[in-house]
Amino acid sequence: MKPRFPLYAKILLWFFLNILVLGVIGWMVLRVHVKSGVDSFLSGYITQRVEPLAREVIAELALAPKAQWTEVLQKRSEKHRVSFCVVVEGEREVFGNLGDLPEELRRRLPKGPPRGQRDRPPRRGPGGQEGGRSERPESENDGTEAGPPNGRPDGPPPGAQMDMRPGPQGGPFPIHQRFLIRTEGPEYFWVGLQTRFVSSDDTGGTPGALFLRSETFSAHGLFFDYTPWVLSLSSIVFISALFWMPLVSNITRSVSRVTKAAEQIAEGQFEVQVDTKRRDEIGRLSDAINRMSGRLAGFVHGQKRFLGDTAHELCAPIARMQLALGILEQRADAKQQPYVEDVREELQHMSGLVNELLSFSKAGLRPKAVKLKPLSVLELAQKVVTREVRDLAEVEINIPENMLVLGEKDLLVRAIGNVVRNAVRYAAKGGPIQIAARTVDADVEIIISDHGPGVPEDDLPKLFDPFFRVDTSRDRETGGVGLGLTIVKTCIEACNGAVSARNRKSGGLRVILRLRRPLELDTDEA
Repeated sequence: MKPRFPLYAKILLWFFLNILVLGVIGWMVLRVHVKSGVDSFLSGYITQRVEPLAREVIAELALAPKAQWTEVLQKRSEKHRVSFCVVVEGEREVFGNLGDLPEELRRRLPKGPPRGQRDRPPRRGPGGQEGGRSERPESENDGTEAGPPNGRPDGPPPGAQMDMRPGPQGGPFPIHQRFLIRTEGPEYFWVGLQTRFVSSDDTGGTPGALFLRSETFSAHGLFFDYTPWVLSLSSIVFISALFWMPLVSNITRSVSRVTKAAEQIAEGQFEVQVDTKRRDEIGRLSDAINRMSGRLAGFVHGQKRFLGDTAHELCAPIARMQLALGILEQRADAKQQPYVEDVREELQHMSGLVNELLSFSKAGLRPKAVKLKPLSVLELAQKVVTREVRDLAEVEINIPENMLVLGEKDLLVRAIGNVVRNAVRYAAKGGPIQIAARTVDADVEIIISDHGPGVPEDDLPKLFDPFFRVDTSRDRETGGVGLGLTIVKTCIEACNGAVSARNRKSGGLRVILRLRRPLELDTDEA
């Protein structure tokens, strides 16, 4: 039997697969951005998280001599688990242990001013020209510097021209440019910030860049923090699941009810009805199931009534034929007696067939509300063995004395008797016939096993169908008319039970009659 995969699980799996596909697409887009332009993609994030940290580092370096800058950067690297490095004046001085800078980073380094002008910021002359003092006489100079021109001049970026010395009066130099670069061989992610650096032993301001290097894209949340994205995605999935759950649950419940009804109809329980309040395709299917069950119930009921009426009408002519045959037997001579015996045999076979049809129709046409009573399983089995087996086969009974089931006595005796009769007929020589019983939850299973040839697996589902015989070549000596197990099923279902059959691994057939236990028995055991 193939493993089942519920519709509910399929819909949810498809939903989460959709989320996964969207996540993969988003990740691929993110990777493309990382490879093509991570600086533009994360510029806002770097400004918010990395730049404040960079200002702290720059301020800390301003309070220490250059000889201690590498130590300061090393402590920062250990604290944030990201490598820090400072490069000033076009790699004239490098602080921090980063090794050789990639060529792509070298192109981003600012070019420092000549050595003679390194100690103070340049001044602007008239018209925004860089140079020394204004050409105006000092007496006409108001002592203020000219503002920066509208266009960006050559040399350091705007803002670097202002004399913003670290300290309570000036504050730190501004950051002119920030960027994030991914390099390969080995793979690193670099964040660079261009500014001017000062130290306790050099307050003039030297152009340079602060680099932060990480082996991962997130840099432990410093460059890029995955947490908000993961939380956002989880929230979307959770809210979407809450939104989808009622719809999925409603659909699967309705489909489950329709499926259960169809299975009951397949087992011959045509009185089943499905709720048809839905106005969609499932509602139409439910209505079709109800109409189909009603029509099938009418067909089967009519068929059984027809068989019963026909069998009943045949009883009278068969009885008259038996009476006439008895008279003929008395008047026939010795030569005619074999012919009379053949007719008697045919008549007996016809009478048995009619009796089977009557039993089948009566079992199927019983009122729906059969009065069920607690019955002893052991007493039922002993009565069947006494009536059906006698000395024809060996029977082993393994049933507790106090085990009870709910049923109607005549129906259960007929059902158990038909199963035992079949076992005696087909498997008496294979070994003992075993009748056992066990409790399964709120039910009792009566198990009748034999050691015969069993039944082909393909024929097991049809074993309880009317007029079905495993071996179609069987005649009246080797098999009946194919109604014995059908009557078993009808009788057990009339007692609100179920019947099934399967082959034993060691050989033989096992028929299982499942019936309800009395409620008071459940209460006592609890």
